[in-house]
Formats: sequence, structure tokens, C-alpha cells
Amino acid sequence: MEFKVNLKHVPIVRVCEEPIAINESTKIFIKFNSDVYEDLNLMIFVRNNGNTTVYSAKKNTLINLSGKLKAGTTEIIIKNVIKGETVKTWEIVPIIIKEVTPDFMLLDMLSNLEKRLADLEEKHKSIL
Repeated sequence: MEFKVNLKHVPIVRVCEEPIAINESTKIFIKFNSDVYEDLNLMIFVRNNGNTTVYSAKKNTLINLSGKLKAGTTEIIIKNVIKGETVKTWEIVPIIIKEVTPDFMLLDMLSNLEKRLADLEEKHKSIL
């Protein structure tokens, strides 16, 4: 599972709206990019279940969060640091993580797809 985060002028970033279902074998990666900022020297603070892990990354660097996230709320703060000074800070809307057994993961994904399809059908009706 890979999440791509495009950092813009707005300090709040949404990665996903639905809870993320994971199990012990789930691979989770996050990549930061920006159409606005060329010089990205990022410090990423990931807080999950009271534990904070700090990563450093440049533009388009893939960060592996696999095995670090457990069920609960995950908060991510990103700081662009240039010459020791924080020049911009972003906060990702908290992500809900739920742990499931591999057997139920597919059912969870299908129910999310059904919900998204129903939402698209509803939007399609309002366009017509």
C-alpha cells in the first residue's frame, strides 16, 4: 500500500478518509512530493500508540512504515527544514489504523469499494 502526499501551500493534508486495514504482512509506504516547493528537506514525525518515529527525506523519497503502525490513530507532522530552520510545517489529518486477520482483509476492502461505488452513483445522479 503506497500513499502519495503532495505538499502544497495549505498546512493540512488529507491522505485517506476511510480507516486503513492492515495485518502483520501489510507493506505501507509513503512518498512526499510538491508542485509548489522545489527544495524539500523533510523531517517526518510519525506518532502511533504513544510512540514517535522520526524520518528524514528529500522530495520523492519512499518511506517504509511497514511494521511500525499498530491499531489506533496515526498522526504525521512534516517539517521542511532548510539550514537548521523550519520553513514550513504540514499536518496530515489523523489516519485510523485497524488490524485485521488476512481472511477479513479482502471483505473489508470489498465493503470499502461498495461504499465508494455507491457514493459515485449518488454523485452521478446529482450531475444529471
